[in-house]
Amino acid sequence: MACNRTALDAAADACEFARLHCDDVGAGSFGSYVVHWQCSFGGSYAVVLLFLLLQVMFVNALCSTAGTYLEPQLEYISKLLRLRPDVAGVTLLAFGNSAPDCFTGLAVALSHPDELDYSLMLSYTAGATLFIMTVVVGLIVWIAANRAPGWRLSRLPFYRDTLCVIVALSVLLGISANDHVYVGEALLFVCMYLFYVALVVVLRCVPPRVLYQAAAAEAAAP
Repeated sequence: MACNRTALDAAADACEFARLHCDDVGAGSFGSYVVHWQCSFGGSYAVVLLFLLLQVMFVNALCSTAGTYLEPQLEYISKLLRLRPDVAGVTLLAFGNSAPDCFTGLAVALSHPDELDYSLMLSYTAGATLFIMTVVVGLIVWIAANRAPGWRLSRLPFYRDTLCVIVALSVLLGISANDHVYVGEALLFVCMYLFYVALVVVLRCVPPRVLYQAAAAEAAAP
């Protein structure tokens, strides 16, 4: 019997039904969340408030952990390797920030290899990217505007990163339209990232005066 909301509501003992039919739904290290919800919390929606509180606590703990352990180590490694801030941002910081996403994606892919939910992986990755590009960037801009009024955004890095994100999401959309995902398509994303890092390094080596002159000439052209 399928595990769904209708079946749970119709069952005489929702907890027992969940144990028998929902044990593999959302199963993780601590078992199925459906079983815990029905047996430990009686299926009450009030537990959502508790989960929201725990979510806030976990995010706060993650922020403090990143500020205490991740940021100082990245700064030290960047100075040791003599990396410029933007180069360190697209390499070391990107690796450190994306590590949880990588392991989460692997867990989703390996939990049920016979029934891989590609839509879940796609929505998770695209949703995380959208959250960063909207909420995180918006908060950073708001905090920077309050703490340093009159600050300006560098146009070249903004255009570069925005264009690369659009290209990556467009390629992801095109690949997702097919019925199958091939190894070559997966390697394409790796090559796109390597090209992005190379682009950052190359543009960083170009003297700023040359870039400003090119931008001014383009703006003055009819």
